[in-house]
Amino acid sequence: MISNTISSYFGRRTVYVWGMAAIATELCLIGILNVWTDNPSVAWAQAILTLVWTVTFQLSAGQLGKRVPDRSHVMLHILTNHMSLQAGHFPPNLD
Repeated sequence: MISNTISSYFGRRTVYVWGMAAIATELCLIGILNVWTDNPSVAWAQAILTLVWTVTFQLSAGQLGKRVPDRSHVMLHILTNHMSLQAGHFPPNLD
């Protein structure tokens, strides 16, 4: 419900792009903090950042996927099958 309000105010593309940037930043911070996991406070910081990551995902990219119409899913399925058939006709050169 909150993500609907956010995306209607800012637009789906803007929410998606900024959400993905925030998610990437949060994951990088979690990875950088992994160097100092001997300290219990760093482990708590990683846990909190993981919760923040979950909320950020649900407010940005997580809810936008539910809005794709069924027709888009069908077209994507057809395109994927077509591309896999085309890829089968052109084997890689392994020489």
